[in-house]
Amino acid sequence: MKLFEVYSDLSSFSEKTDIYGDFAHILWEGNASKKTRNVPIPEIYIDRLGPDVPEAYVSNRSLIVSQRIKDSLFTSGLTGFTAILAVKNKIIKCDWKNLSEDYFEKYYSIDDVIEKGRHNQSIADKMPNLWWIKANDSISFHKNSSQEWDYVINNESDFYYGAGDKLGVFVSEKAKSFMESLCLPLKYNEL
Repeated sequence: MKLFEVYSDLSSFSEKTDIYGDFAHILWEGNASKKTRNVPIPEIYIDRLGPDVPEAYVSNRSLIVSQRIKDSLFTSGLTGFTAILAVKNKIIKCDWKNLSEDYFEKYYSIDDVIEKGRHNQSIADKMPNLWWIKANDSISFHKNSSQEWDYVINNESDFYYGAGDKLGVFVSEKAKSFMESLCLPLKYNEL
């Protein structure tokens, strides 16, 4: 079974804006923080710039998708995931797709763009619902060398989260093909 690690693909955004690295990541992905312990249902909180938001991205090892993509996943026949509605915890009004890097000169840290910004509920309301596509099954990784991994899959499905020596979001070839057919801004590295 072929497996792929999933990442945000910032290439077209970076080419358009000439913004790369941490600057590009904070604009594209924002911050996603999970609460999974001591709660009856896992939760995820989104802090980001808006109202524009990519249809799909990976933030803090979590696959975040729009309502439209979530609905498509549920009709795709893919298995091994639960969709959890994200809380739009802190949405800062910003036309982030049309910025230049000098926008950041007033901040001490790139994270300050979100941390020091004010939540704007009307902007949050303009955004689509965002969903955490939470993998139900894990892959246990053990690192053999700098480039080689051993891994164990307990249940075969289409979505996995990494455990052990490698964390992240992982999908089957079937899930990769389906998500590619939706032209999502994601990239995939085969394990």
